[in-house]
Amino acid sequence: MPTAELNTTMKQLASNVWKVVLHDDSSISEQEVVQIIQKHLFYSIEQCKYIASSARKTGRSVVVSAVRLIAEEYDRRLSDEGLTTTLEQ
Repeated sequence: MPTAELNTTMKQLASNVWKVVLHDDSSISEQEVVQIIQKHLFYSIEQCKYIASSARKTGRSVVVSAVRLIAEEYDRRLSDEGLTTTLEQ
C-alpha cells in the first residue's frame, strides 16, 4: 500500500475513535466506581483506581477509547450502573 493511501487510512481509523469519559459524581463512592469499571472493562484494580481518582480530582477521566460501536456499548453499560459518562470524539 503506498504511503499516501496508508496515511489516509490511518486518519480515517483515528477519526472513528471515541472516548468514554467518566465525570465526577459525589453520589457514588470511589470504591463503587472502581468496582463498576472493573466489572465491565476488566482493568486491573490499579487502573480502575487511577481512573476513579482522576475523575474525582479533575472532574473527568477517559475510561476507554474505542471505535464508536464499542464505545457506545461501554458508555451504556457504565451509565446503566449509575456512573455519569459521556461519549466524545
